[in-house]
Amino acid sequence: MQRLWLTLVAVAGVLAASPARGQEVRAPHFEIGGIVSGLVAFGFEDGPAVVGGGGPRVTINVTPRLAIDLSAEVIGPTESSGTTALYQSQLEFPIKRSPDGKRTLSFTVGAAGIAYYRRAPEFRRPRLDGSMVVYPAYRTFQVGAPTTVAIGVAREEVVGRHVSTCLALQTYLGSLGGLAVRASVGVSFGVGGYR
Repeated sequence: MQRLWLTLVAVAGVLAASPARGQEVRAPHFEIGGIVSGLVAFGFEDGPAVVGGGGPRVTINVTPRLAIDLSAEVIGPTESSGTTALYQSQLEFPIKRSPDGKRTLSFTVGAAGIAYYRRAPEFRRPRLDGSMVVYPAYRTFQVGAPTTVAIGVAREEVVGRHVSTCLALQTYLGSLGGLAVRASVGVSFGVGGYR
């Protein structure tokens, strides 16, 4: 009889400690992670331009039906001699969830822009008369307005208590190459975990 009680207490403890199979997973308020992406822009005279990138990603889950996704990634190769970055802010609206809530398909809409950073060292050029022309070192940082509209879909999946993955496919319309297609893969860590 005592063994039956111990078995029942152990089973109750295991069921109370872990979520039931039918229990829906809820995303935490904040997710922090990173993304790797590829972008093909079709708005150039000499053919499509292909660039890759990577950087941080932050997601703020406002409600179960609305999330704000912010990302910034260094992209390249570019014709610029400095560093070029793509930044994006978008809204995510879930359109389909799995019964257990671990997989979500979302519609995304947002805006993207470009930032540039260039650092040039001091440069000295000798003249024919023996004098020297000195060009001083300088740094520039410029952020362009987010003039490109981003529309797409994203599939997120919770793979652990604190980890989720994201696969996104988007179309860009605007000054960022005219028409472009972007695919990205990311990993996020939920602050407080997925419940």
